[in-house]
Amino acid sequence: MAPAGGVATFQFGTGIKGKGLDKQKRRQLNQPRGICLCADGSLLVADYGNHCVLKFKPGDAKGQVVAGEEGKFLPTVDPLKDIDKPMCLPEEEGVLLKRPGDVCEDLERGMLVLDTDEGSVQRFGGDTRAKTLVPVGGKSIHKSVGAPEIVKNPRGLTVAPDGALIVCDTWSHRVLRFAPPGSAEEMEKATVLAGMPNTWGRQGGPPPVPR
Repeated sequence: MAPAGGVATFQFGTGIKGKGLDKQKRRQLNQPRGICLCADGSLLVADYGNHCVLKFKPGDAKGQVVAGEEGKFLPTVDPLKDIDKPMCLPEEEGVLLKRPGDVCEDLERGMLVLDTDEGSVQRFGGDTRAKTLVPVGGKSIHKSVGAPEIVKNPRGLTVAPDGALIVCDTWSHRVLRFAPPGSAEEMEKATVLAGMPNTWGRQGGPPPVPR
């Protein structure tokens, strides 16, 4: 909402949910969540509802898809429903996204994407497929929302000055720090910076305080 007496200008997007370009050649968005202003002045936008990340250069209303594929999401492998199929990650792993919630540049000028539904952080840029940084050691089809080490429905991502990944693990009611990718501590478990470890399992969050 614009301040009283002011006028709101749509710098990117149209104000109407959609995908692709409208008649004025402006990029339409669908529930954009995270944004990042790059060093070159470009803007990265995590287009949550369109399962992709867009990059807008200054003065460019069209934008360009730089991660994922607009309107197409990463399929889910269900070990129970897909029992007759090979138990492995989908072929589109590292290419498609599923509701990205945040995005940022990393210290190597790459691009880090927080995939909310997948509970992962991936680095795009350079290679044909993205590299999974979170979960540590890569993704697995065998995961449970009750497992304490699983990141559940994360909503925020930032990179610390030392290169560590700071993730807002929303459904676990905590903020996690993952060691800088490529460091000697890379494979270690995440550190809880805020909240309580493994608070998932109680709808109200942390255990009740004894009276």
